[in-house]
Amino acid sequence: MALFNKIFNKKKINLIIENGKANLLSENYFTAIKDFTYALELDKKNEEALFNRGIVLYNAKHYNDSKNDFLTLEKINPDYNSLSNYYLAKIFLKTNDFKSASEYADKYYMSSPDETEIQYFNARIKYFCGEFEAALILADRMCERNPKNFNIRYLRSLIYFGVKKYNESLEDLDIAIELFPNKSYLFNFRGLINSELEDEKEALEDFEYAIRLEPENGRYYFNKAKIEFAIGEFYDSKTTLEKALELDPNDKGAILLKSELNIISKNYECAAEDLDLYLTKDPNNVTALIKNAAIKNTIYNFEGAKNDLEKAISIAPDEATLYYQLGFVESKMNDFTNAIKNLTTATEKNPELSDAFLQKGIIEFINNNFEDSIKSIDKYLNLQPLNEKAITLKTRALLELGKLDDAKFELSKIKDTAQSEEFFLLNSKINLADNNIAEAQKQIKIAADSGKFDESIELINNALKIETGLIDEIKETKFENTYKQDSQILNTLVSFEKQHYNTVKYRLSSIKNLDSKKEEQLKPLTEFINKELG
Repeated sequence: MALFNKIFNKKKINLIIENGKANLLSENYFTAIKDFTYALELDKKNEEALFNRGIVLYNAKHYNDSKNDFLTLEKINPDYNSLSNYYLAKIFLKTNDFKSASEYADKYYMSSPDETEIQYFNARIKYFCGEFEAALILADRMCERNPKNFNIRYLRSLIYFGVKKYNESLEDLDIAIELFPNKSYLFNFRGLINSELEDEKEALEDFEYAIRLEPENGRYYFNKAKIEFAIGEFYDSKTTLEKALELDPNDKGAILLKSELNIISKNYECAAEDLDLYLTKDPNNVTALIKNAAIKNTIYNFEGAKNDLEKAISIAPDEATLYYQLGFVESKMNDFTNAIKNLTTATEKNPELSDAFLQKGIIEFINNNFEDSIKSIDKYLNLQPLNEKAITLKTRALLELGKLDDAKFELSKIKDTAQSEEFFLLNSKINLADNNIAEAQKQIKIAADSGKFDESIELINNALKIETGLIDEIKETKFENTYKQDSQILNTLVSFEKQHYNTVKYRLSSIKNLDSKKEEQLKPLTEFINKELG
């Protein structure tokens, strides 16, 4: 009885499997899966049912379940059918497990290493896995036997392109085109090869021919637009790109190129909009986030720039330059506390990021933290010695601290190379404080002759006129913000020299928020005026 049941079950399983095969051939995948599953319920180690269910699951795009069936079959009988390795290689390739894909392609290849179709399959898998040298060995072998085979020539052209042998790639592709002259993708690929060979004229012709063969393919327009962009034909590039985006509005590369064209035309608002759109499709692209932040910074959209940089930091938290850029943007927003915090983080992550030290020193100077500013600038100067901008800033900080000799010494380091009006302005300030009026006048004239109006130049120039008695040549200054207080003091001194004491008293009372140093300097004048006027 047991033997009868065994024979009966075997016949039943075979019948179910044959029924499943019929459903597989007619692409009734759901029914076929049910058939093979029922067979496996009756015999869980049935090799034929596992193999066929693996195939039908693959065709139904249930790749993980398909893989499990083939791997189970491999454990039961690794030599059941070499096609198991064929399917496993394809499944692992689809799931980006390139190592396993390559291993199973090799197993499939070893089942019949001299068969051209199997060689071709193995070479393709190796190519897609990035194993170009191994793929090329197989492709060379196939080309020797089949020099006029389109698929082999095209594959070897792709492989040569992968190893950057562009002339060899072009040679194989030309043969493939001779065999099939009406395939648009071949001309598109030849355009890409000619682009790498820097033959823009040929590349442009290839892309145009590909478009003639397949005018609704947006990728061909995009590639043509890239060439036009590369050769400086920006108007043509823009027109071609519009067509590319009309055909494929979600093409990330085309959107990115559109932003570049808008940058070139200085249409920064649209460039930022393009990058915002691009980032909805590739939100973790740090390079795009940085570029978008830079553009938004240019158009004073500091909040937007900050958001982009914070997103970039969340993706690449160890990248020091991101903290520097964020600190720079925050300084533009007058958020000096967070700016200092992020600039400090930047220098901690990369102690050689000199610009972060300089930006930190600038913010500290603005906030009247002159001692801290000098320390930050010194760290910058350790990395970038004799930088004129840094030395002049340090000199200004030293002057604010009343360290005249240190300021003179610092500025002397660049006396033979300095070109900026800032250098001559500071030199004039130092000479004025040193009572060297003639040299101060000489330096301020050089600064003034630069042609760049500067409120501090005007103030020092007027101060020199007071020292030399040229009171009548002084016009009243009405500067705001940074130089407002200095302007008020200078006007007071002019009134004093003209002996307009009531005006002096009024002007002294109008000067607000004097620091202790300036208050002490003006104290003798205040006492004299009060005594004179009673």
